[in-house]
Amino acid sequence: MRFKLSRWLNADDSTENEPRVLYSPATDLESPQIELEEDIDLEAAAELVDTTLFRAYMLCRPQLVGPLVRRPNRCVPSVVQEMLEQAHVSLIISR
Repeated sequence: MRFKLSRWLNADDSTENEPRVLYSPATDLESPQIELEEDIDLEAAAELVDTTLFRAYMLCRPQLVGPLVRRPNRCVPSVVQEMLEQAHVSLIISR
């Protein structure tokens, strides 16, 4: 999902008319793809995906955060700062 959103956000005008289709396992088996609504805010969707991925990495496998934040991303800075501060405080307390 992150790759698709990034590609759509960085697309030039020539690819703007291509249909934006996402795979959704929750849809019927007969039509496993759905088209995105035209009014969806791609920036907001990308922000949600990246921030959620960051949170999941911090909770499950913090070593995966590095590769995520080294590449261009749309994580919410306040969330990142808060979680990193909490992780740092917990490391200091556990020592």
